[in-house]
Amino acid sequence: MTPDERLRKQRDNQDYFSTKLSELSRFMSYGLVAVVFGFITTDNSFFSNMTADHKNDVVLSAIIVILSLFVDYLQHLFGYVGAGAAAKNKANGFERPAIGKFYMWIQTVFFYLKQVAAAWGLVLFVSILARNLTF
Repeated sequence: MTPDERLRKQRDNQDYFSTKLSELSRFMSYGLVAVVFGFITTDNSFFSNMTADHKNDVVLSAIIVILSLFVDYLQHLFGYVGAGAAAKNKANGFERPAIGKFYMWIQTVFFYLKQVAAAWGLVLFVSILARNLTF
């Protein structure tokens, strides 16, 4: 296998795992929002017996993952706009112009930010559960 083929294979792997990470962070976020909504809207002793601080942390974990979903949207929006800028750049062989490269940078920042937000919200929620479960 030539170095170019290896590079292409690694880029394919990177694209695959990037897609999977995005999907998983989205699924984690949707799931956590649903669980928190269920805690808050149903009459259950588990949530009602939590301290006020822990109840606030449960809500905060939902807000964090909702933010993760919004950042996921923004990542895709900037990807779309950046690809559109490249598609209009016929003079330079459809490469991304300077603004398109800026959009790609923002898109990358949002990719990592949504991962951090989804993980942070989930870890916060699980830590609250662990502190309030009794066996």
